[in-house]
Amino acid sequence: MGSSTWQEVKKLLIIALVASGIGLISYTDLFGALFELKGISYDYTGDIYCENTCESYINITTTYWRVCFAGYEDTKYENETLFKKRSRSRTLHVNMDNVDNVISTEPRVEVDWLVPARGKGNWRPIKDGDCWDRGKINKIKLVGYKEKSQTVKWSFEVGEYVDIDPVWIGEKIDINYKNKNMTIEFKDKELFLGQAKLKSHTTYDEVRRVPTGKNKTVIWYEFLDFKEDSIGALKGVEFIDMREKVFNYSGKEPLNESEIDKYIIPNPNYLLSIEKNYSFVYLDGKVGWIIYNSSNIPKENIIIGVQIDLGWGEYLDVVFNIFDNKLDRHAIVLGVSSGFVTVAPTADPEGSGSTIDGNRQATKDTSPATATKITKIGFYVNDATEEGNFEIGLYSDDATDEPNARLLVDATNAKGTDAGWKNVDVDWAIESDTIYWLAVSMENLGEATHLDFASSGGSGEAVIFNSATLPTDWGASAIKDVDAMIAIYAVWEAVAVTCDCPGSGNWLINDGSICEPSTDCDIYPNIVRVSSGGLRVPSGVAVISGGCSVELGEILSVDIGGRLPCG
Repeated sequence: MGSSTWQEVKKLLIIALVASGIGLISYTDLFGALFELKGISYDYTGDIYCENTCESYINITTTYWRVCFAGYEDTKYENETLFKKRSRSRTLHVNMDNVDNVISTEPRVEVDWLVPARGKGNWRPIKDGDCWDRGKINKIKLVGYKEKSQTVKWSFEVGEYVDIDPVWIGEKIDINYKNKNMTIEFKDKELFLGQAKLKSHTTYDEVRRVPTGKNKTVIWYEFLDFKEDSIGALKGVEFIDMREKVFNYSGKEPLNESEIDKYIIPNPNYLLSIEKNYSFVYLDGKVGWIIYNSSNIPKENIIIGVQIDLGWGEYLDVVFNIFDNKLDRHAIVLGVSSGFVTVAPTADPEGSGSTIDGNRQATKDTSPATATKITKIGFYVNDATEEGNFEIGLYSDDATDEPNARLLVDATNAKGTDAGWKNVDVDWAIESDTIYWLAVSMENLGEATHLDFASSGGSGEAVIFNSATLPTDWGASAIKDVDAMIAIYAVWEAVAVTCDCPGSGNWLINDGSICEPSTDCDIYPNIVRVSSGGLRVPSGVAVISGGCSVELGEILSVDIGGRLPCG
């Protein structure tokens, strides 16, 4: 029961009026304040399940005050919100001209305030002259309007006395996984609402390797066949930490290699949800990814993705929440600055430091299924140190968690004196779907020079001390770690393969292949989008579309005599 004087409650309403910025207070402000009045008590219905229309009730009893509601425009009370007409009166008046027709809800939905009307079970909007009378149960009916699947919280929370926060719980939309978990159908009972197709991954359990950096679009779905806009269907995104181990060292001084292992610990967040800032984005065929400032799924077909800042070694299960269903079959991404990549990394991996000068180090990875050669190889140096030579090369795997025989090497390269990526252009033929070790060594320098590594998320690292070259046979490693990785990368290319024009919809190339059509292809007004791999238009062939876009580092090329009109 409330205990405040009417003057104290009036102050609350004045504060709310000023804070609104529009000269109006909400129903929430009004009820919350009135419920603090001396002698007023209330009860209310709790959480309910409802579809489009939701009805909740508040019963108010007042033992001291009578509270009446009316409009007072063009009267001496027009600037008042709560007032008495006579000083000794126990009737308070609310100027409804200063009250906005709003109940606080999350998410925001329309709500009506109704009172009993003549006839059993009848209700009407509040009107001038309605009052809360002393000694009676005064009934309020709140009617909210929402999407069937939405769950909405409405609340009055004022001071220590008023705490009303029930929930209108939406009917849960059913989901059905199809096409090897790559397509998700949404149904309301038997009514088909629409579907989503996972387009960022080639299989539902693929670990998608994404170069590290800011504003990286890590996963995306194509939403299709929705007959109407689905309001508030995008409920959010959850990020599950998939790293089993982490490097736990906060010191400023670089560690000796022999000390590293004791700072690698089990990840306390393994398989747990972690906080991460993200944005929804949508794909524009001519511009690329654009921020999507909405939680709705439109009836027009659309590709919606998730954009984050991605660090090296971050290993995340990215879980869309659609219609209060978590799409958990699965969309896993790995932030990479090492191994086989489609574009050379540019961001600082921000890993831990391991001494490279005077030593040789290697990281293990498997070449992609369509890879045929390496065009660039490089590694990250943490320190600005004196000039020195480094060797960089490729080794076979000996099946005992370390390199075996040297296959290719570039033995003469100037490191430079700055920190950052050290890149070497090469033309090395490789086999697809094969385990390799990318290796680097550096001559011994007067200043310690460090190479970045991560303790988890990789396929393995190997280190040999006091060896400034890459020999034909790797030898016995001093350190072998099957989960770690070192910041050595190799940009790979695939041989062009003949591909067919899609029969309908957008042409999305995201499997790493270099696609080369053999005949003309007209998909206008749909778009061509290359996110992983490439499209090469040969001489004599035309690809006609409503727009073309290609992610940084991917391939969109036209031979002399070919045509690629976009838009």
